[in-house]
Amino acid sequence: MLELLRATCCRPLLAANTSAAAVFRIIEAAAPSLLIDEADSFLATSEELRGILNAGFEANGRVLRVEEAQGALHPRVFRCFAPVALAGIGRMPGTLEDRSIPIVLQRAEEASRARLTKLRAPGARDALETLVE
Repeated sequence: MLELLRATCCRPLLAANTSAAAVFRIIEAAAPSLLIDEADSFLATSEELRGILNAGFEANGRVLRVEEAQGALHPRVFRCFAPVALAGIGRMPGTLEDRSIPIVLQRAEEASRARLTKLRAPGARDALETLVE
């Protein structure tokens, strides 16, 4: 699913296991569509990252941090509003689910698997580019 989104969304940035600081800084610098994989492995234990993703749900979402520059501390405001896709096994934390459109993937039935092309097959990812045209 993330590969499909990567081929079709604006300024996609695919990452697995990311930090809160990296998220708000990359949003400020590049305004990407964040595609975060393996969210089940780290999101439940990162309250800071969940808070940033929660705040980034609205256009006025901001994060305030203090940075050192030339020996002095200065407050800085970072935007955290961005389109985000989270991929993981199981459910996401409740506050994120409330702000989400869930897409639940299921394994294909045995009878239909022979007709499917896996994204790992040669040329399969290139075929996604035709969706953009």
